[in-house]
This record gives sequence, structure tokens and C-alpha cells, in this order.
Amino acid sequence: MTQVRDGRTGGSVVHVVTAEDGARACLSCGVFAIRLKCYRTTRTMLLSCSGHFVSIRWRKARWYCTATCL
Repeated sequence: MTQVRDGRTGGSVVHVVTAEDGARACLSCGVFAIRLKCYRTTRTMLLSCSGHFVSIRWRKARWYCTATCL
């Protein structure tokens, strides 16, 4: 899901939320997690795109691996 809003800097803020099921797969063992750890939002610096400033905020879920990677 992506949402664009006008920011205070005279540019735009793009909000991105990871909603893909594949993001729950453990990088070590490949098992799909079912237990949510937390949400983390990362922010970029202001980027220039065609003379307009754009800031990206990415909200991603962090998952616990319930298999062997506890």
C-alpha cells in the first residue's frame, strides 16, 4: 500500500507499507512466521525528483521465527 501526502518541506511524503506475505519468511530457514514482533518505520533523507522534494517513509513489520531460529 502506498500513500502520498504533501509535506511541511514543500514537497511530498510517500508512505509505503509492506503487506506482502513473502516478507514473513525467515531469512535463515525459510519458515513463514506467524508471530509479529513489532512495526518499524524507516525514513529517508529528502530526495529531489524533477525539482520537487520527496521523503519516503516505509513501515515494515518485523516477525519472530517460531521454528529453529528463536
